[in-house]
Amino acid sequence: MIVTHIGPPLARTGGPAGVLLQLKAGLSRTGTGGHIVRLPPVAVPQAAPAPPLTARMLAPLRHLRRVLFGKPRYYRPDLGAMRQRDGQTARTLDGVWREAEAYAAPLLDEAADADLLIAHELPAAAMALAARRPHQQVWMVVHPPMPFALFHIWCWAVPEQEWRDVLAFPDVQRYVDRELEVWRSVDRVFIATPDALDELGRIDRRFLTAGNMVYGLTGASAPGGSKAESIGALRKRFGLPLDQPIGLFLGQALPYRAFDRLMAAVELLSDAAAMPGVIAVAGPPKDTVPRHKRLRALGPVSDVADLLRAVDFFINVNRFNLFDLSIIEASEAGLPLLLHATGGNRTFETLGAGCVMIDSIEPAAIARGIEAMFAMRPDGRRALGRRSRACYDAHLTVEHHATRHLSLYDEASITCMTSNS
Repeated sequence: MIVTHIGPPLARTGGPAGVLLQLKAGLSRTGTGGHIVRLPPVAVPQAAPAPPLTARMLAPLRHLRRVLFGKPRYYRPDLGAMRQRDGQTARTLDGVWREAEAYAAPLLDEAADADLLIAHELPAAAMALAARRPHQQVWMVVHPPMPFALFHIWCWAVPEQEWRDVLAFPDVQRYVDRELEVWRSVDRVFIATPDALDELGRIDRRFLTAGNMVYGLTGASAPGGSKAESIGALRKRFGLPLDQPIGLFLGQALPYRAFDRLMAAVELLSDAAAMPGVIAVAGPPKDTVPRHKRLRALGPVSDVADLLRAVDFFINVNRFNLFDLSIIEASEAGLPLLLHATGGNRTFETLGAGCVMIDSIEPAAIARGIEAMFAMRPDGRRALGRRSRACYDAHLTVEHHATRHLSLYDEASITCMTSNS
């Protein structure tokens, strides 16, 4: 069985690039079970250039400008233009689609002998369907917890808008219809868990019955983490207090992640003197995180395993949840999980991870959850953390990830042989 994955270059990130990188790590340990498995190339790391002298000299001036005039205002497209049929929204989505086609095309050209094409983005799946040969199956893996058009327009073009308003844009609806047709046309739609499919159904119920579904949990492992440094040394390195409970938000400030609700919840927390505790924020640029005595903005972090060892619990309050790699890594680190009880987060609870679930992402509900974690006795948090690590060992390693894929390839191989006989 020749299996070709069609996706972006592998990289230490979320989405297809990150999931495929974890699959590559898993297959390196399990082998490929007699299958030939082709993955996209690993992305070439880009070294960050040292800031030029002029940039260092102007840094104090930029800081003064921000003090005087506030944060810079970013360009946002005109909402009226975004709502017009065949307008700005269509041009934006068409451009994203063409970019995905550009990296998919050479991979498809090299996949003429493949028995199974697994596309990791919607445009790649559409291309694979158009190019498929009689002997080939086409599967599509779903990575974002929402339709392609809503993800790109809401998250990147108009993040201040309510998602239902964005979903109503005529061109977003047209793209949703196009996506549903791809779901109906591929041989299998691959998603982590039925709970994750529920998130698509919350947005448009047609997704619940559109595809021939197959489920397979993702596995992951955070890079780094030699465990040579003590917790105190790690906290000192990351600029975190030594004597307070620390929660961690790890990710980007995209609207589906409800970072805005988390920041609103911080304002509702009890007085820090009466209830000590801080929240470390890793991922968003430091200058996008509000200044607050409860917050420690870390910016992008590469040594994720060390950071996870330095904190006491993990926070995920996404509006929509698929099956987040960062939660898997937090489970690997043996952390208690403070999670919004929706989508794939519910699967972590079902699997037995050490979860404290929040039924709402209203700021007051998030604040109550954070305070419960701050107030919990250390041995209580450690007990939850042991459950998370046991869940990881039983279900979520990269070897589990690879083994689940190989089992599905075996099933696809039987289907191929049956259809060709």
